[in-house]
Amino acid sequence: MELLKNIDNLKEYFSSKDKRIRFVNITHGGVSVARNYGITHTDGKYIVFVDSDDYVDEIFLSKLYQGIQKADISICGVAEQFFPTEKADIDTRIFFSLPAEYNYLQYTNFSVNKMYKREVIEKNHLSFPVGVGLGEDAMFLADYYDKIKQISISSLPLYHYVLNTTSATKKYQPEYWKWEKRVIYRQWELFQRYPLTERENSYCYAWLYHKYKGLFSYYCTWKDNELSKY
Repeated sequence: MELLKNIDNLKEYFSSKDKRIRFVNITHGGVSVARNYGITHTDGKYIVFVDSDDYVDEIFLSKLYQGIQKADISICGVAEQFFPTEKADIDTRIFFSLPAEYNYLQYTNFSVNKMYKREVIEKNHLSFPVGVGLGEDAMFLADYYDKIKQISISSLPLYHYVLNTTSATKKYQPEYWKWEKRVIYRQWELFQRYPLTERENSYCYAWLYHKYKGLFSYYCTWKDNELSKY
């Protein structure tokens, strides 16, 4: 087990207690830099990402490990903010053909409630985009989904998301439109690769409408780097 943590005066306590744990200090350069460093400087067969503000259940790793033995990615639910998942073992064709069920944050935007195969990442030279303010996880996930066949989903909410009011998603981003538009286009491609039923296609257009509505709302809510009072 290898842990990657940005410099923040934490003691290397765990690595001194368990030789399987390697604690690495790196200069802060954003979440993509940290995760890409972790990918290239570790050698485990499987990779999991956990944000420093969050925490996981004791069985988080074991359940994800069980799932990935029969798939290329293993997913669990996210607690606190309530992003539930439905238990399923499916191929990506079914996944992409059911956007009304699977085009949600817990499946397509969060990198942290999942276990990945290193061989998929390395073979396809996948990495998190650097130099963007938002959407890194979604872009990485889209690229990963593009390269796999099987998905295992657990209904257990084993990842605990802790709301951080100082995170990048809670600050005004002047280029939010550029970053969000790229994610929208990429996710639209994923769920349009196979013929959809009328119901699923209608959902896609409704999803697209709400995404663009959210963009307009974002700039109406924020003004001059401050939350609007109106």
